[in-house]
Amino acid sequence: MNKADNRQIADQLKEIDLIISMKPKARGRQYETVEKTMIAYCTPQGETLGRIDLKLNEHGKIIDYRVQELFMDETIPDQPTVRSILQTFYDKIAADETLQALGKPLFTNESLEQDNANHYVGSNSCSGCHQSEFKQWQSTRHAFAFNTLLKAQKHFHPDCVSCHVVGFGYETGYTTQADQNHFRNVGCETCHGPGGKHIAKPSRQNIRGEVEKEICLECHNQKHSPNFENRFEVALPKVDHSQEVPDILDKLVTEIKQKEITTMELYAMSLCPFANEVKRQLIPIVKRYKSQIDFKMFYIADDFGGPTYDLTRFGSLHGIPEIWENIRQLIIAKHYPDVFLDYLLCYTKNYRSYEGWKTCANRLGIDPEKVEQLTRAGEGFSLLSDNIKGHPLSIQDSPTLIVNGTVYKSKDFGIQHCSATQRSQSEYNEVVPILRFPLEVTINPKAFKLTSEQQHQVNNARTTIIEATKSSSLTKMLKPDGLKTLEALEPIHDTLTEMLQQQPENPYFAILLGEAYRAKGNSQQAIKLHDQMGFILNRDWLIIGPWITHRDYRGLTAFNEVLPPEERIELNKEYKTVSETSRKQWLEREIHWVYPDFDIVQSYVDLRSVLKTSTMACYALSYVKLPVPVKSQMRLGVSGALKVWVNDKLVYFNPNQKYGLRVDEYIVPVELKSGLNKILVKVVQRGEKVTGFYLRFTDKNGKPLDNVEVALPPEAVHLPRKHSMLWHVYSQKPK
Repeated sequence: MNKADNRQIADQLKEIDLIISMKPKARGRQYETVEKTMIAYCTPQGETLGRIDLKLNEHGKIIDYRVQELFMDETIPDQPTVRSILQTFYDKIAADETLQALGKPLFTNESLEQDNANHYVGSNSCSGCHQSEFKQWQSTRHAFAFNTLLKAQKHFHPDCVSCHVVGFGYETGYTTQADQNHFRNVGCETCHGPGGKHIAKPSRQNIRGEVEKEICLECHNQKHSPNFENRFEVALPKVDHSQEVPDILDKLVTEIKQKEITTMELYAMSLCPFANEVKRQLIPIVKRYKSQIDFKMFYIADDFGGPTYDLTRFGSLHGIPEIWENIRQLIIAKHYPDVFLDYLLCYTKNYRSYEGWKTCANRLGIDPEKVEQLTRAGEGFSLLSDNIKGHPLSIQDSPTLIVNGTVYKSKDFGIQHCSATQRSQSEYNEVVPILRFPLEVTINPKAFKLTSEQQHQVNNARTTIIEATKSSSLTKMLKPDGLKTLEALEPIHDTLTEMLQQQPENPYFAILLGEAYRAKGNSQQAIKLHDQMGFILNRDWLIIGPWITHRDYRGLTAFNEVLPPEERIELNKEYKTVSETSRKQWLEREIHWVYPDFDIVQSYVDLRSVLKTSTMACYALSYVKLPVPVKSQMRLGVSGALKVWVNDKLVYFNPNQKYGLRVDEYIVPVELKSGLNKILVKVVQRGEKVTGFYLRFTDKNGKPLDNVEVALPPEAVHLPRKHSMLWHVYSQKPK
C-alpha cells in the first residue's frame, strides 16, 4: 500500500495502534503518526531489518516508542524459515530462463555496446598490453564485486547481476546459465566497453579510454550508492589505474592505524607454500595490532557432505594431510585461542614436515594428544564443515586476503598462488582420489572360474571405475562430462551386484562393487563389502620397517635373515637399522612399531604408503579372535617376497619378489585355535611402486569365516600413529 492508503486506514480505523508497511521508496522516513496510529515503514528488497520497541501503559496503549532500521549485514543471523523461503525464490529465478531474460543490460545508449560486430573478451585479455593498469585494477573492489552477490545469495538475480559482471544481457557477455568466471566482477569491459575489436586492432575509436561520470552512475545510482554523484571526485582516485600500487604491508599498517576496527579475512590452504609465506609477513602485523583487528581464517577446501566421521567428505588441493592440518588449526583456534597466531607463525616454518605441527604445539604449551583426539572426533569435522560453509565466496586462490572489503591476491605480495581451479591428477581432481586399490590388482583365475561374458563384464567394470577415479568428483559430476561418468557407474553397479549375488564368495567382485559405491560417495558401504569378505583390513595391522643392513642395502638377503620380530614381539622397543642417502652415504636410524592411520579403510594393506620407500623388509602384525578352533584357508595376494607365521608357526614361504597383485593368489590351509591367534607377515620388496598384501580367512569353499574378531593388543593404542596417503593410485606423487 502507498502512504495515502496507510493514512486513510489510520484515519478511518482509529482503534489501530500500529501499521507496518513497505516504503514506497528505498530512502525516506522510517515512521510517521496519524492521530494516535503509528505507521512504520520497512525498506524494500530486504535491505534492512526494522525494529520497534514499544512502551505500553496499564491499559495496553502505546505511550512511547523507538524505531530502528538495522542493515542486513553478517551481524544479523539468518532465520531458517525465512532463509528457506528466499532460497526457494532464488532457485526458481536461477532455473527460469524467462525470468533471467528480464534482466536489463547496462549502457543501452552506448555505441560500443550496441555494435553487433563487437564482442566481450574478458579482463585477462587486457592484461598483456596494460599490465600496470591491470595490476592496479586487481587491488580495487571492482575486481571482487561478484562476491557481494555471493554473500547475499543474489548471484542469480537478474536485477542485481548486471552491475557485478561484464556484459550481462548481451549475447557475448555474462549469463547466469553458464560457468563464466572470466566475466565475473566489474572488469575492464564493464567501464571501457566490449574489447573484441580493440584486441583485434587497437584504436582509440573502438574502446572507451576516458570513462565519463554517466557511465559510473548507471550502477552507482541513488538506490545503490546514495549521494555517489556528490562523492564522485573522492571515489574516482580509487579506480585510477595510473596510480602506483603501494607496498601491501605498508598500506595495511596505514589503514589499520586510521580505523578503529579493521576486518581481515585470510583465505588459504594450510599446506600451500605461498600462503605460508604471506602468513610469515602478515601474522606479526596482526599480533602487533591485535586489539584493532578482527582476524578470521578461512580454509579453501570442499565439503561434499556425507557421514560426519568420513574424511572423504572433504576435498583439498594438497590431499588428506592438508585436511587434517585444517582441522588441527581450527581445534587450536578454539581451545588455545591465546596462542593460535603464534601457532600459525610457527607452522609456516614447519609445514613441510608431517610431524612439524607437534614441534609447534610442544613449543607453545599445546597438548598434542588433546589436539589429536579432538581432531579425529566429531568436533573437528564439524568445525571444518562450518568453516567451509561460513564463506560462500568463490575464492579459489591461496592466499587471498580481504581487508575491509578490499581484496589482495598473491600477485599483490609478489608471489605465486595455489589454485583450486586447476585440479589435475596431482591436485586431487576436486576430491581425494576414489580408487583405493592398486590398478594392477586382478583375480586369480584358478580360485574363481569366470565365463568369457563375466570376464568381459569385470574388465568393463574395472575400466569404468578407474576412469571415474581419474576425473570424478561430487562437484565435477555436476558438469556434462561428469554426469556421463556418474551415469556409466549405474549399470556397472547393477552388474557387479548381480555378479556378487551369483558368486557371493568372490572377493574381487566385492572389491570392485565397494569401489563403485565409493565412487558414488558411499565409503561406509565400501568398507562393509571389504570387511564381509573376511579380509583383515588395513586399519587392523601394526607395522614396522624398513629393515636394511649394510650388507643388504637392496633388501636382497633380508628375506632369509632372522630379524627381531621373528624371535619376539616387543611393541615398545626401538631397533637400529640403516638408510642410504642420495649421496650413497649410510646413516643409522631407529625404527619402531607404528599403528598406521590410513586415510581410506580397505582390504589392501599398503606398506609403501606407510614406510615411504620402495625398497624394504618389513613386518605387519595382527591378531584374530575365534570362539572355537577352526580349520581354515588363509588366502593371500602380495607384491614382493612373502613369509607368514600363524601363532609363531611358519605357514607360508615364497622368496620370489614378484610384482603386481592377485587377490587370493595363494591359498594356504591353516588351523586357527580358539581365543587369540597371532598373524605375522614379512614382505621384502625392492624398487617397486606397489608393495603390500591382501590377507583373509575362509572355509575350504572360500566362504568367509563367521564370528572372527580382530583384537589388537591394548598397548597398540599407545603406539605412534603414522599417517598414510595411498600414493599408488597416482601416476606420480602429488605435490
